[in-house]
Amino acid sequence: MKGRVSYKLIKYLLIAALLLSLVPLLALGFYAVPAADDFSYGAYAHLAYKESGSLFAALSGALEKTVESYFNWQGTFSAILLMSIQPAVFSEGLYALTPLIMLAAFVFGSFMFCRAFFSGLLGLERELGDIAAALISLISVQLMPSPVQGLYWFNGAVYYVFFHGLALAACAVAIALVREGGAGKTAALCLMCLVLGGGNYVTALSAAILFVAAVGLMALVKNRNWRRLLLPMLVFFASFAISIAAPGNAVRQAAQENTPGVVKAVLMSFESGLEYGADWFSLPVLGMLLFFVFMFWPALHKAGHRYSMPGLVSVFSFCLFSAMFCPPIYAMGNVGEPRVLNIIYFAYLLLLTVNLVYWLGWLSGRLEKSSGGDSVKVGAALTAAFVLALCCAGAMLHGGSFTGVGALSTLLSGDAKAYHESAVRRFELLKDEELQDVKLDDFDVKPYLLYFDDITQDPTDWRNEDISTFYGKNSVALK
Repeated sequence: MKGRVSYKLIKYLLIAALLLSLVPLLALGFYAVPAADDFSYGAYAHLAYKESGSLFAALSGALEKTVESYFNWQGTFSAILLMSIQPAVFSEGLYALTPLIMLAAFVFGSFMFCRAFFSGLLGLERELGDIAAALISLISVQLMPSPVQGLYWFNGAVYYVFFHGLALAACAVAIALVREGGAGKTAALCLMCLVLGGGNYVTALSAAILFVAAVGLMALVKNRNWRRLLLPMLVFFASFAISIAAPGNAVRQAAQENTPGVVKAVLMSFESGLEYGADWFSLPVLGMLLFFVFMFWPALHKAGHRYSMPGLVSVFSFCLFSAMFCPPIYAMGNVGEPRVLNIIYFAYLLLLTVNLVYWLGWLSGRLEKSSGGDSVKVGAALTAAFVLALCCAGAMLHGGSFTGVGALSTLLSGDAKAYHESAVRRFELLKDEELQDVKLDDFDVKPYLLYFDDITQDPTDWRNEDISTFYGKNSVALK
């Protein structure tokens, strides 16, 4: 009972810390404005909504853009549909919802997965799943490679962060379905799989690998529950196949030069896995893992769960991690934009935690058989928390950057307000019905957490033409 109380206390403290860290991020969202592809994909829905005021008309416009893109640019149909219905389609003021949507998807997905995996699959206390989710979410958001592309630019964020959160939730539902069955879970997972199959290829490829591995492993050990995953898996692969078969993919790929073949792309992916795996192992990550050692060891020592072949688990984890680099490398010859790295980093922290817990479980079983050693008391987690704080402080002293600190600094300095005021002045001109050829001032400031991209002085630049279409102008250019 004392152990459980301690776990609950630490869980609530970590959740409080997570929520507190999100406050400046959400507050900064009130100063975010659409940019670049937000106008490209949202134009049809915006014009339809402006003309009719109907949500149905806006959705119809988004569907039209999805079909057009499927045949002319890319096949990720469910992602494009979401990109085409971004909040500024209805009002620029609603764009403030962007970080809320992304953070909610990622955090809720993380909690669902950690509860299902650590508490459901491994049989540990529910509080441990929440503790893992809270700390992983905290470190993920605070150290994500590109906050602007992952939280404040809807187009890039929904394409990656939102779908990553959805994939985590789908994994949780899949675990529950395998363990408990149920028509409701099957239907929910099928719907999730339909959406995921039409999402970004990094997440979709990871889901495909996990499906094949899970079903194959259960069939190998003669667990008949693999049949419960059959229908959702078929839905997913059908959706994924539709996405891959899009004529637009060939059009986009033709615009790329010097892309590697399949074999070279796979080899480059493993090389990237080694490189980024080493680069991302920072002091806060070390502190997180030390914290988890103190938290999970007592529970693992008494759980009685079998943790066999931990080396194989680690090899599979590294292959899965490396595979996430493969789609952009194959398509472009490099690991892609920082928005891609955001979700790979999120997966990196989660895989590190899964491997740590699995190895601790294996070690606990070995020690129990040989010596029957006593468990470390949960109270020792306070020491680990102190280590975590030291590691975080060390990262700050060595030039580390935390997203929450940057957001708070941008708010207090007035840069966020100045940036948003510049954007509002632009919107007033763009919505002036009498102006058809619009010249816009440059932003007064360009905060790194809010500013992603902008128009140019060339009216024929694609960004200029897209914003012209969005607001129904003849031309738009930067002064």
